Amino acid sequence: MNREIILLVDDCQLTLDVISELLLEHEFGVLTSSNAGIAMSMICREKIDLVISEMKMPDIDGIQLLEQIHNFKPDLPVIFMTGYADQDMTVNAINSGAFDIIMKPFDTANFINMARKAFDYIKLKKLESELSKHYLVEKERDHLTKELNNALAEIKPLSGMLPICSCCKKIRDDKGNWEQAEIFIQDRLDAEFSHGYCPECAHTLYPKYFKNK
Repeated sequence: MNREIILLVDDCQLTLDVISELLLEHEFGVLTSSNAGIAMSMICREKIDLVISEMKMPDIDGIQLLEQIHNFKPDLPVIFMTGYADQDMTVNAINSGAFDIIMKPFDTANFINMARKAFDYIKLKKLESELSKHYLVEKERDHLTKELNNALAEIKPLSGMLPICSCCKKIRDDKGNWEQAEIFIQDRLDAEFSHGYCPECAHTLYPKYFKNK
């Protein structure tokens, strides 16, 4: 069974160790990074399902990291950890696309529940994508069916019994008008006529040409 992979980003090694152990106990896969640069390198080359990062780090702040992550993987959820009760910073992070923010020190049960909520969100996004693809396929199929029905409707007048004049060979349409066979067929099919002579007519019309043949 494939485990969900969480990338932990924090410049404090003790924090990485403690949270890693907690996540492993709950059967999550864990990768760790002590700075944003290494984190981005790992995101580019590894299969990562969720990022949990410290909001404030020496080399980069959380918002900048979030922007870099979503430029590369727009749907990758990011949870921030912070020990600062800064409402403006929290609102800014959420508005920038953070999945959630958790305050340090945190309750372990709440922390795990937040991670699971993130994975539920991922599953819903995948389902939404699949349903969207299914909808587009169904829509395209309906469009093609409609085009086929329209084409069949155009051909329909040529099916069944056609009233044709025994003398001039004109055909009567469904409105009672008599048309030359060529015009009647050409108006109802995507086809054009190329005129020539069959061998019998050619001999009849040009006997001198064929006399010595």
